[in-house]
Amino acid sequence: MTAAATLRQIGADVRVYEQAPRFARIGAGIQMMPNSMKVLRRIGVEERVIHTSFKPFSHLNANGIPARS
Repeated sequence: MTAAATLRQIGADVRVYEQAPRFARIGAGIQMMPNSMKVLRRIGVEERVIHTSFKPFSHLNANGIPARS
């Protein structure tokens, strides 16, 4: 989606296809790190992502130990 949004900014005709038969919650999430948010800000979609996302109070790192804020 980021590539599609960036290509559209330069005037490319972009189409994105999804192979899933329908959209549904699957219990997974996407963690956006600071550098990825900088990219989203640069292409003009950061605010939309922020308004349609969830910011957890805490998270677990790869070894299952709670991370400190």
